[in-house]
Amino acid sequence: MSSIRLTSDDVVLFSRASHDRNPMHVSEAYARRTPFGQPVAFGVLGALAAIGRLTPTIDRTPARIDLEFSHPLFADVDYQLNIQRGPDESHLHLIDGRRSLVRATITYRAASHGSMKGTGTDAPLLAAVHRTKTDFSVGRCIEGTWSPDRDAFRQLRDRWKLDGKGGDSRHHAALLLASYIVGMDMPGRQALFGRLTLEFAPGDVAVAEEFEYRIEVTSYQPIFNFLVLKIEMRLEDQLFASGEIQALVRESLEPRAAGGDDLLPTGDGLQGRVALLVGGSRGLGASVAEALARQGCSVLVNFAQSIEDAEQLRVDLEGAPGKIVLVQGDASDAASCAGIRDRIVRDYGRLDVLVCNACPALLPLWVEPESVERIQEHIARSIGLALTPLAALAEVLSASGGWNVLISSVAVKKPVAEWPHYVAAKAALEGLMATVAIEYPELKCVIVRPSRLITDLTNTPLGRKGAIAPAAVAARLVQWILAPREHTGGRVEYLEDL
Repeated sequence: MSSIRLTSDDVVLFSRASHDRNPMHVSEAYARRTPFGQPVAFGVLGALAAIGRLTPTIDRTPARIDLEFSHPLFADVDYQLNIQRGPDESHLHLIDGRRSLVRATITYRAASHGSMKGTGTDAPLLAAVHRTKTDFSVGRCIEGTWSPDRDAFRQLRDRWKLDGKGGDSRHHAALLLASYIVGMDMPGRQALFGRLTLEFAPGDVAVAEEFEYRIEVTSYQPIFNFLVLKIEMRLEDQLFASGEIQALVRESLEPRAAGGDDLLPTGDGLQGRVALLVGGSRGLGASVAEALARQGCSVLVNFAQSIEDAEQLRVDLEGAPGKIVLVQGDASDAASCAGIRDRIVRDYGRLDVLVCNACPALLPLWVEPESVERIQEHIARSIGLALTPLAALAEVLSASGGWNVLISSVAVKKPVAEWPHYVAAKAALEGLMATVAIEYPELKCVIVRPSRLITDLTNTPLGRKGAIAPAAVAARLVQWILAPREHTGGRVEYLEDL
């Protein structure tokens, strides 16, 4: 078994070679709003990297290539590769511990090799098309021409030593074309590539510069957003390859709608109070910030990178009784948190609510040797995002008898098999809250354990099932803060069964 590690430079090179500029792969800002929380490496790139480990074939070319993309790939992770070679077939399996990522099966026939160098011209589409369900009507056809970028394609093939492996440059280009079609055109911007099957005609076009292609929608299942396309690729008017593409279409998450009087009427119950919301630019954090501001609270919203979302939140709530103040910075950095503390003391002289909501992107992992480092990193990062601001602000918050709020998860009570890192981090933070409640008995400590929320991280057909709106959880939390109750110094209260 060997290993493969893709880099961010590899992703950029593949994007240039294929003209696939789907933002899920090339835009960190966009990728943060997807269930993956970070840019995803191209599935076809992973397949080509695996194909590059094959032995060159001189007088045999593919009769058929099957690719299956089961789970996403990411840059800077070491993946394992299993290769099984036979006289007529090669089987490649890219895995992450027990998790299947990419499977490739290449069936060969006797034939001579040809070539495709590509051109210096760009592809017709410069940005991924954003499609809706009405675009996926059965029978719809799209035709076009495409060629790989000459220089980037050569560099890509050199990078992975693809000469004579798994076919010639025409076959490699055909795989890039499939990536371009899925990521840029159909289904486009919201695509998740699932499977590709290509059967190659025994044509005699040895040298060509561009493909003519035709795709047709053959099936669409709206319940699962599952799309099937028939594809044909031609060189010099001769059929080169035909086959099938399968893809999932991610749902477009509705923008956070300003408002919420139906859940928590606007009031002045927190007039003159000050809150710091760590991780508050989008999702549940943005909903909590809105709920607090609608009660007259001055809310400092801390965020690391999502500046566009944060600015939109501020603009949306300009007319609220309270005020949104944006504070960009890494909440796990002690100097950044000290600066926030000094600003709060200088500008407001008090802190009444601290909400620790920030969390790293949640990706499934197993407890196995290949995942140890990533599990440790997730736990350390999660704890740092709550511990650091709490350590900096506990005394200021305690002086006001303020609310110390941790956003945890129902997964602490009902663990999920693929979330050992997430469950361990949340459980550790809940333990930290219990000790903080004893150390600072003036604090009103509450742990919020929501079930699955409809957010960027759960925006998949199965992830959305049974999920609840962040605004509903935010309303319950602020109602909890507003409700008069006997102070339970030294103990933590739990807001759950949401």
